[in-house]
Amino acid sequence: MDKAVHCLKNCNNFKCIWSKDDMEISCRDFCVPEQNCSLHQRFCGRKIIMFLYCLTGELDMTVVEDGRTSEHCLFAHSCNMNYTLNCQYRLEYRGGKPAQILQILFPYKSFLNILGKNEISARLQSLIKNRKIFNQIKPITPAMHLSINQIMGHSSHGISPNFFFMAKIMELINCMLNGKTEKNRSPVTRLDREQTGKVSAMLENNLEDPPSLNELAKHVGVSPAKLKQIFPRVYGMPPYAYLRKLRMEKAMYFLDNKKMSVTEAAYEVGYSSLSHFSCAFAKYFGMKPSEARHLKKSG
Repeated sequence: MDKAVHCLKNCNNFKCIWSKDDMEISCRDFCVPEQNCSLHQRFCGRKIIMFLYCLTGELDMTVVEDGRTSEHCLFAHSCNMNYTLNCQYRLEYRGGKPAQILQILFPYKSFLNILGKNEISARLQSLIKNRKIFNQIKPITPAMHLSINQIMGHSSHGISPNFFFMAKIMELINCMLNGKTEKNRSPVTRLDREQTGKVSAMLENNLEDPPSLNELAKHVGVSPAKLKQIFPRVYGMPPYAYLRKLRMEKAMYFLDNKKMSVTEAAYEVGYSSLSHFSCAFAKYFGMKPSEARHLKKSG
C-alpha cells in the first residue's frame, strides 16, 4: 500500500455556506498536495469551539496546544469537536481519494450566548470545563447525516437562513452530546484503518451486488470474526450497516443531484424492491425518496 502522505496548505475548493460575525459554516474539499492546512483563521486569538464532520476520505489531524501534541484520525462518516485557543492544526490525507469536511466555527463566548441558558448549554459547559468531550472521534449518525445534507443543500424551504442554520446546528450538537462513546475501546491501529479502508472501498464499488462477509475478510487477509471486531472500531458500525449507509447516501445523491426517479435510484444502489428501498430511505433520512428529489428546488 502506498504510504506516501500528502500535506495540505489550501484546499482547492473552499465554500463558505453561511457566515455571521459570531460563526461560520464552511465546506472544504481536499485533493491537492501542499504544505500545511490551517482550519481556522477568521477567529485567531480567540477561544474557539470547532465542529468537524468528515464526509468522505480520511484525514490525519495533528493538534499542537501549549507545547503538547496529539494525533487523531478523522475517517469518512466521523466527527470531532474541539475547544481551542491558538492551536496549530495540521491535516494530512493519503493520496488516491479526496477528502471533504464540513466545519462549523464559533468564538466560545458567542457560542454560549447562542445556546442560552438551558440543559444543553449547562451540560456542554460542564464538559468543556472538564475537557471530557474533546478529541473524541464519533461516528456520524443517520440523524446527523440528515442535518448535514440539509445544510449542504441549503434546503431551508423558505425559512429564515438564520433560524434554519441555527436549528440544524443545534440538532448536530444535540446528536453529538447524546451519542454513546464506547468505554474501554481498543485503540484503532494504522493496520486496522488500512484493512477496513479496503473493505469500505470494496463495498462502495459493489453497492448493487456486495461481497459476503467471508469474501470481504479474505480480501484483506483477516478472519470474518476479526473483521467484525475491527470494522466497528473504525467506522462505528458493522460492515453491512455501513453498506446500508453507503447505499442511502448514494441514493440521496442520485435523487437530489441527478434527479433520478425513485425506481432508478433504488436499482442503482442494489434494491430490487421499491417498497423496501422507500422504507429504508425514510428510516435513514426522515423523508420519502420522492421528497429528496426536490430538496435543492425547494431550498
